[in-house]
Amino acid sequence: MSEAEYSRIKRFRVYMDSLARSPAGRTLYDSIIYHRPGLMDSVRFIENYYQQLKQK
Repeated sequence: MSEAEYSRIKRFRVYMDSLARSPAGRTLYDSIIYHRPGLMDSVRFIENYYQQLKQK
């Protein structure tokens, strides 16, 4: 995975986190999570995996 791909994933996680924290964005966040239930788990997995690869 390239640094650019990882950066996009990280920006997406930050965006989703900001949606979850704002009252107006919470509806959109809930809708996304409802339609893609494992999405944030996958994002966290990819971030952790990338960090492990960087440490090696």
